[in-house]
Amino acid sequence: MSAPYIQRFRVRYSDLDTNGHVANTSYLKYSLDTRAGHLFANGLTARILRESGFGSIVFREEITYLKELHVPEKIEVHYWARSLHEDGIRFELCTEIHRQDDELAARIDIQGGWMNLSKRRLEKPPKQARDLIAALLIEDNL
Repeated sequence: MSAPYIQRFRVRYSDLDTNGHVANTSYLKYSLDTRAGHLFANGLTARILRESGFGSIVFREEITYLKELHVPEKIEVHYWARSLHEDGIRFELCTEIHRQDDELAARIDIQGGWMNLSKRRLEKPPKQARDLIAALLIEDNL
C-alpha cells in the first residue's frame, strides 16, 4: 500500500461560476492538473508521452460535492489509483479535494485507459506509464 500523491492549489477568482461557486470544471481541472503533475514529477513528461505515441483517455469522471470551496482558500488534491488492469491498459483513479481546514470538499472517481494515438485504439502503455499508476495503488476504504 502506498501513499497518495498530493498537489496544492489556491482557489482563484477565475475558478468561480456566475453563482459565485467554484465551477464544476475547476474541480475537474484541479484533478487533471494533479494527475499530470504526478506523471511529470516522475519523469513522464508531455513530450515523452507525445514521442511514445500514447495518451491517457477518460471514459467517465464523476464528481461528488461535499463542502464548498472559497476564494482564496488553499486546497490539497490527493490522488491515487484504485485499480489497474493486469495489462495496464485500463485503470480506475480517485482524487479528493481537501479544504484548508482538512474537510473533504469533493471526490472525483475516474475510469480511464491508455490510447495509442496513431492507431486510435486502446493498447498496452509504455512500462513507465503503467508503473507510475501501479505505484499509486491504494485499497479504497469506501
